[in-house]
Amino acid sequence: MFDKTRLPYVALDVLCVLLASMPMAVLKLGQIYPFQRGFFCKDNSINYPYHDSTVTSTVLILVGVGLPISSLDCLLQFLLQGIPPSNEEYSVMMSPSSTLTKKTPYLMRY
Repeated sequence: MFDKTRLPYVALDVLCVLLASMPMAVLKLGQIYPFQRGFFCKDNSINYPYHDSTVTSTVLILVGVGLPISSLDCLLQFLLQGIPPSNEEYSVMMSPSSTLTKKTPYLMRY
């Protein structure tokens, strides 16, 4: 039921977990305290000036809507390069049975 050949690997995993948790245990349970440095919110040396809006709404709309649409358009143009344009009355489709036997398309009227 229990595979004894994997016992050294399990012991190695437990040893790795114990070694990885040693620094946390030393910091939590021991008397060693890490150096803590704080900052004050009103400190002028780290204060940046307030800007109402750094990116205009026009740029956000153009990039957020225009970029995905233009990317999809370019991708579709690239993928559809080898496909001939369709006629108004007929569209050329591949028959499901012809894909395995012969590679001749048939015409289907809509």
